[in-house]
Amino acid sequence: MMHANSLEAYQQELPKLARRELEIAAVFYAEPALEMTDRMVLERLDRHDMNEVRPRITALIDMGVLEECGAMACHRTGRSVRLVRLKRIA
Repeated sequence: MMHANSLEAYQQELPKLARRELEIAAVFYAEPALEMTDRMVLERLDRHDMNEVRPRITALIDMGVLEECGAMACHRTGRSVRLVRLKRIA
């Protein structure tokens, strides 16, 4: 369940997002405590090209919708990759 203030803020931001950005944001808003790598988002959206999500996640970070919250080893490549989540408001 999403807090009413969070839902209101989300709805105000919707018109500013491009279609793919909106799809990605929706993944995180569906589960606000979720932390995911770019590849996890890609797989959750059933996409196949990292370029479909990576630049959009970066744009959402730049807009203040998402934030980087750490790093972990990618389950596919073994490389260290960023973890992102909904931006927490203090």
